[in-house]
Amino acid sequence: MPEVIAGIGLLKRRSWARILAIILAILDLIQIPIGTAIGIYALWVLLNNETAQLFAHASAKRKSEHNASGLAIVVKTIAKEMKTPKPYSKEMLSSGDSHVQP
Repeated sequence: MPEVIAGIGLLKRRSWARILAIILAILDLIQIPIGTAIGIYALWVLLNNETAQLFAHASAKRKSEHNASGLAIVVKTIAKEMKTPKPYSKEMLSSGDSHVQP
């Protein structure tokens, strides 16, 4: 089951899945002979500089998309608040101030 979880995470380029897969590959090394071969290959792929850069790039992209979506929500909320007319209180209307318009 952990292998399936790691595999799904790797497909989505999650950094936690890479770490989990490295741990699972180390555990596979003791299962001679097939587990050893698979573990060596998995470690070779997962510890490769290109793989680390791939996961770092995917993580940075997700963070920028998350920040951009958060900013979009803030901008939409502010725009909505600016478009919504605010009712004036009775005190403001009855105070007689000339700068207050109903």
